[in-house]
Amino acid sequence: MRSKERFLPVFLFAAAVTLGAQTWDLPFSAKEFNIDLYKYPYMVLTKNYLTDDINTVYTFVDRNDNFELRYALFAQTETNAENIHRSFALFVIPVINNAAGFEVDLNEVELYDEDDVFEEYNGDIGISVFIPSPPSDYGGGHTFMLLSFFCKIDQGIVMQTILFDDLDFAGTEEFDEISHSFSFYD
Repeated sequence: MRSKERFLPVFLFAAAVTLGAQTWDLPFSAKEFNIDLYKYPYMVLTKNYLTDDINTVYTFVDRNDNFELRYALFAQTETNAENIHRSFALFVIPVINNAAGFEVDLNEVELYDEDDVFEEYNGDIGISVFIPSPPSDYGGGHTFMLLSFFCKIDQGIVMQTILFDDLDFAGTEEFDEISHSFSFYD
């Protein structure tokens, strides 16, 4: 009987959060804004990948076919938004699930230290999730996908997607460079 008693409050809380997410106007929209992109000699700018839900602004591939790097931008449309951390979470969770092609366990999402996000990207909030064998069209038939989202308050969210097929590539200097290949403007 106790497990049923615990289940009901958890269920009601989840339902309330879901309803709140559906009715709350989020202060982000798929619009471009200025960021600094660092293009390394091995990065080739290609066509932009479009889906119904995610408009990729920049797509790069490696001359040696090691990776595909995509950037999508979501401008913050409402300044002084209350509780931007909650808005950020409510915005990116459905995008993660859509890009992955399934409902991602939120325990798999890594929240970055805010000081590190500021130091490395000049941003305020950052998360990432590693998805092996993504079944979605967005995964493009690649074996691995690293989705990262970074937010600079009063500018917007950068969605960075790294698609690759060799897990050893994730430990290379090239991977580190492309994962740090952008920064928010001051």
